[in-house]
Amino acid sequence: MTISPCCARNCTGHGGCSVLVHLGVRDLAIVDNLELDLRAGMTALTGETGAGKSLIVDALELAVGERASAELVRPGAAGAEVSAVFEPRGPALAWLREQALDDGERSCVLRRLVSADGRSRAFINGRPVAVAQLRALGEQLVDVHGQHAHQALLKSHAQREVLDAFADNEDALARVAALHASLRGLDEEIAQLGDAGADPAARLDYLDFQIGELRAQPVAPAQLDAINAEHSRLAHAAELLEAVAAASGIIDDEDTGAATAIASALRVLERALRLDPALAAPRDLLAHTATLLGEATTELRRYAEHMHGDQARLDELERVLAALQDLARKHRCAPGALHERLDTLTRERERLAGSAGRMEAARARRERALSEYRAAALELHRRRTEAATRLEQGVNGVLQTLGMRGASVSMAVEHDPVAPPAGAGTDAVSLQASTNPGQLFLPLARVASGGELSRIALAIHATATSERGAGTVVFDEVDAGVGGAVAEIVGRRMRALGELRQVLTVTHLPQVAALAHHHVLVHKQQLPAGDSRSEACALHGAAREQEIARMLGGLNITAKTLAHAREMLRAGAPDAPRQGGGPRRPAA
Repeated sequence: MTISPCCARNCTGHGGCSVLVHLGVRDLAIVDNLELDLRAGMTALTGETGAGKSLIVDALELAVGERASAELVRPGAAGAEVSAVFEPRGPALAWLREQALDDGERSCVLRRLVSADGRSRAFINGRPVAVAQLRALGEQLVDVHGQHAHQALLKSHAQREVLDAFADNEDALARVAALHASLRGLDEEIAQLGDAGADPAARLDYLDFQIGELRAQPVAPAQLDAINAEHSRLAHAAELLEAVAAASGIIDDEDTGAATAIASALRVLERALRLDPALAAPRDLLAHTATLLGEATTELRRYAEHMHGDQARLDELERVLAALQDLARKHRCAPGALHERLDTLTRERERLAGSAGRMEAARARRERALSEYRAAALELHRRRTEAATRLEQGVNGVLQTLGMRGASVSMAVEHDPVAPPAGAGTDAVSLQASTNPGQLFLPLARVASGGELSRIALAIHATATSERGAGTVVFDEVDAGVGGAVAEIVGRRMRALGELRQVLTVTHLPQVAALAHHHVLVHKQQLPAGDSRSEACALHGAAREQEIARMLGGLNITAKTLAHAREMLRAGAPDAPRQGGGPRRPAA
């Protein structure tokens, strides 16, 4: 079913506010399939208790990111689906563009799927998104006030935003946010230059000590291999001389030496050469070998003559190598890598010496930026404090006309001059209320009932309406506990708000419903199988008069009751559709 209520003829204040234009609900609790087309202005949702009026509010909350659960799915269905189509403007449109989720169309589609096992998926303009993103956009689009603990008005940041919107603090907030961003950038720069809490001078001193120690080592890197070789030679002098003597004996032994054997072979070949000249080649090779053996013998003799144990030199080399090993262990590297360690420490010292100056400059810039931030935050605090007084006065004046005589609100703005910088300043904004004369002011969640909280929200919206806020405001049971003339005042306040924002209200009071620009009836249909389902239809003309009469007199609707209903509609909403009239479209 598609419902197309008329647009309020005089709703001229919606140009900068987002508007909900369509809500689709499938398989949610007792709703199997529901389609609502909506317009700007005030829309009343009425019907018998239990018909499912609040389900429409629940569906809208689900579409803008509220928590999903399996209990929401209609029994027997595979899952529930809710879609909400908005015409985004102002902050909502800016958010979509910032997140690259704007598809260039005039509308924005939010979609939420909930499976029977409670898992959910979220979509914006057909693209999958995290529920947190859906919720962030939803905060720009819809503000729900009803008998739920999670209402935006209970959140400190929402109270601060209401105050800032009322005070027109956009420029002051932008300056504080820009200075905060500058501070964060300087903090990152300081972190990159080094630990902001360490003393660079101490590190420089330590580096100077280490570099000096490495530069004072007794051996240059190029000398290390030669020293190791000399140490090995001296440490094994006896073994080496023994090896030389043995080799010399093998060559020069008169009976079995290699030289003697080769000489004998040469003599044999010399005699045979006269018989066959072809033996000249092997004879020459043996002669060359004899020459080489002679040279080897000379080298071995020379080596033996110069090779002798020098204990003093060996002791000196061992001291040098031990010092290198100790230094290498200290720097956790091999002795041969000490020169690389020296290069590394030298480069670090050069960087630190340069960064010390940059660190000092960055810290000086941060001090100046922090001073500017504190001044800007203090100016923002001054504006908030002044605006809080005016907002309190306005809200308290409205509350007296909404059946809450003696009730009042207080908006405290506490400034912490030494608090860590934040993007919205260093104020703690707290909205408190006293619902009876002489009662202490307490946080809203502790002192206000659902109906009272809704009327406080209405009073705040009526006083501090700004195009910075959500374009669609929902009041669930805002008229709980009121009646008569107070109910009419509540309705007129909501209708006036509907000239600036889109207002959806769930109401049981005919005085409120009669003042709405549009009227939707929600009713429950009993099915043959014993099941029930909730349906909705737009009311115009006689059908609307019948519903107002039912709200006035119950099931026994008389001609007098109908006349009273007709008079209420005529007096309360002269621009509403007359009997037999179709939906009025917005003026071009």
